Amino acid sequence: MLNLITDPVHQSDYYSEFLNHVNKYKNQSRKSVYVRYYNVDKTIQNNSDTKSTLAATDRYYQIYEYTPALELDQITDNFEDSDGKFIFQASGSISVYTIEYPSIHDLVVFAYPPYTSNHVFRVKSITASLREKDVGIQLYKLELEYAYNADYLESLKISAHNVYSQYDEKYIRMNAYLQLMKERDAIQKVLDSYSSNFHSFYEIYTDNIERVDTYNNYQLYTLTSSNKFQHYFNFKTPYGAIKYGGYASGVYLNLSTNVTSIVTPIQSVVQNVLDYQYNSTTALSDIVVLLNKFSG
Repeated sequence: MLNLITDPVHQSDYYSEFLNHVNKYKNQSRKSVYVRYYNVDKTIQNNSDTKSTLAATDRYYQIYEYTPALELDQITDNFEDSDGKFIFQASGSISVYTIEYPSIHDLVVFAYPPYTSNHVFRVKSITASLREKDVGIQLYKLELEYAYNADYLESLKISAHNVYSQYDEKYIRMNAYLQLMKERDAIQKVLDSYSSNFHSFYEIYTDNIERVDTYNNYQLYTLTSSNKFQHYFNFKTPYGAIKYGGYASGVYLNLSTNVTSIVTPIQSVVQNVLDYQYNSTTALSDIVVLLNKFSG
């Protein structure tokens, strides 16, 4: 009788099938534990020391914030008595799939809830299967051991700082991420102020049902229906634009009589996302331009 538990070929087949299912869904819907990952930068070498990858003082690291881990095995810690001295030890393992080239001596910090710790773990072994690349994802299982206290991180040489974007499913530079969040916060503030113009019965944005900007409502419907918008913002989608939209720019609809009128289109005054402030003259066209600038 074939024992599937110990048969490596069948095990790999089952694992590949599992990863096929995993890769079917975006990271937004995957349940993950997030860690801060310090990847040894192999592009930087100390030419005077051929063994620089083994010397902690010579290593450069690239930081990867919010690195998702699909699996987190038991993290254990204990104290061992060595010649009358208590030595702290801890170990565990995680599985990552967004780090392209993990290596021995990489560092892992559990910096985010639900599991947080001020301990720094070192990668001591890496397990991977070449068959996983066939399904478009490379999963690495990393065995960890306690290495340092968090204070040690201040002495590290950092060559790059990255943040994982769940929506884009890739890492972006920290400065680009901070700029993105500044723009997101500025736009959300305007959206919060403009939200009072939403007509719940017609599900459309207007401060006057006798004069509805159907063109920009439909543009807004397209933008707010996107996965990117729903990932970053909290704002009602004008579904009524499907029924009342389709008119050209400058054509306004009277919802009470269903009669259209033509006016000069309102030109948006938005130049820069961070400089724009909501005011009494803020028009629907301004909202559309703000979101287009963020999407672009």
